[in-house]
Amino acid sequence: MLPLDEEQLVELIKDPWIVHFTTAVKAWSYECTHPFRDEWFANLDQTPYRGWRPSRNAYLAGQARRLGRRVKGRLRPGQD
Repeated sequence: MLPLDEEQLVELIKDPWIVHFTTAVKAWSYECTHPFRDEWFANLDQTPYRGWRPSRNAYLAGQARRLGRRVKGRLRPGQD
C-alpha cells in the first residue's frame, strides 16, 4: 500500500520529480515520443551541451547500419 492518497498520486504522475527512461528509446533518441522529452532537453540546455538535438540523418544512418548487420548475419558464408 502506498503512503499517498489518490490525489497525491495523480499529482506525482502529472509532475514527477524523477523520470526514468527505461525503454530502449531514450529521451535523447530521435524517435522518442515520451511526454517528458521536452523537459529532458530543457535540462540539457542548462549544461555545456545546450542546443544539441538528435539528428534525423544520424538516426537513419544508424538504422541502416543495424539493418545491414542483420542482413549480413543471415547470409551464408561467402555470400557477402
